Amino acid sequence: MLSAYYNRLSASDKIGYADKLTLVNGIRLNDPYALGAGEWINDEKKWPRLQWPDIHSYLIETPSLYSRESLKSYTTLDAYSYVTDNHVQDILLHDYKIENFVTLKTKVLPSQRQGKRTEMYNVWVILNKKNNCILTANCTCMAGYACCSTDAQSRAMGQVWKDRAGLYLRDKPVASHIQKREVTDEHINKLKLLEPKAAVLTSLDCSDTDTASESDKENEDPLEPLAALYDENLRGFSSTELQEKSDETFSRLRKETTQEKCENLECITKNQAQSQAWQTHRIGRITSTTLHRVCTVRAETANTNLVKQIMHYDNKDLSGVDAIHWGREHEPTARKCYTESMRERHQNFNVELCGLVVHPDNPHLGASPDGVANCSCCGRGAVEIKCPYKYRDGLKGSSDDTDFCLDKSFHLKKNHKYYHQVQLHMFVCGVQYCDFVIWTQRDLVITRVARDEEMLYTFLPIAEQFFRQSILPELLTRSMDPKRQAPTVCFHCGRPEFGKITTCAKCNKHFHYECAKMKRKVKEWHCEQCKKNN
Repeated sequence: MLSAYYNRLSASDKIGYADKLTLVNGIRLNDPYALGAGEWINDEKKWPRLQWPDIHSYLIETPSLYSRESLKSYTTLDAYSYVTDNHVQDILLHDYKIENFVTLKTKVLPSQRQGKRTEMYNVWVILNKKNNCILTANCTCMAGYACCSTDAQSRAMGQVWKDRAGLYLRDKPVASHIQKREVTDEHINKLKLLEPKAAVLTSLDCSDTDTASESDKENEDPLEPLAALYDENLRGFSSTELQEKSDETFSRLRKETTQEKCENLECITKNQAQSQAWQTHRIGRITSTTLHRVCTVRAETANTNLVKQIMHYDNKDLSGVDAIHWGREHEPTARKCYTESMRERHQNFNVELCGLVVHPDNPHLGASPDGVANCSCCGRGAVEIKCPYKYRDGLKGSSDDTDFCLDKSFHLKKNHKYYHQVQLHMFVCGVQYCDFVIWTQRDLVITRVARDEEMLYTFLPIAEQFFRQSILPELLTRSMDPKRQAPTVCFHCGRPEFGKITTCAKCNKHFHYECAKMKRKVKEWHCEQCKKNN
């Protein structure tokens, strides 16, 4: 049983790879890359007791990057740093139950982060659990088995056994004993008062420090937009391979999308349509406004058009449309009227603006309520405001309008797209009610909608399936993009521009703050390449 990885190798590499899996008695072991998830266990107690001499013998006796001299100073090698810097992920074991052989696999982070192109290297090592001998190994990097990653996995195993025996003494540099003080905006502002002509202040953009509170949130380990998943190398994948990649990517998204990152994103996107971050992070995400179509689309053509809509391929400027302009212009007035009305009946009532809220456990879902209400009697809830242009002068005649969102009792119709919208608001924001507000120049209707668990139970799995099968493959390949263009990217890491961006004063290339190793804006900054060329 051979894997998709084997099928992508050249003819000569296929022979070498198959030979690695073949024992001297002619028995070929199953390809570790082809083994299913259920065939692996995470139990280090069952690992062979691999020690440093076993690793040394394997590296010297097989073609590799290492020599006897280099192994004498092994702490300076990349493989050693991979282990100490936690580049080696969980190690899983599969027992072949043939000739005492087992294989262990892991993922190893490359030494240099490469943004959207960063791929964890898949590494496996086959060992004999009786004599602790390494038979062979492989890595999905360019070097195959002669790379640092296979050595790193072996070292990680050896380290675990040393830890158990109490023999492993981790190096601790002297510098780690020094408590570093982080320079904050408060320190900078105090320095301005005491020494306004201090040399360090000449390298800072004062406007950046004076308004750092919200913009700094944008640079605090930001949530990467889904558009960053694009990789042009995946366009040649078969549908089966692409779906496997999509499933793997979805699992990784769930792990990487933390509550803190989601809170930071909500904070920096409170301006919604006026926020570039809000626009960027909605690309590829099922939001409250698209949930109804996602859950009801049937025809293949409609499916394709919906994916294009969610990917924002035809992102027309709708600000000039009468209905859109009317709604945006009068939403603040409607919010004020709603707030004043609710304060008459609720204790300590207030409404806060809300940015894009992403669900940490369901990163494919996002919602942007028009506000978050809070009071002492009812707690927190979402707010959705509608200013219908058709009924801008009053709701007369709306009760006979089958397309209108409210029924004759002024309750939100359950089959209307707005019902899906407010339900996703509640799910993503983690609240139990949503006040649905209709404002006209004569009327104010407030109807409270309760969270519908039965509806969510039915439609959320449909939304996840649509994302994994239709949207995520498109995020990875952008195969429907009429321009076939990836978003503008950071020159260093290749990821789309998000968070705080700086520009080299000489070459005009753009860089993320973290890629430029910057914490705050400077008046004139040069990238490393331009510094070398000077």
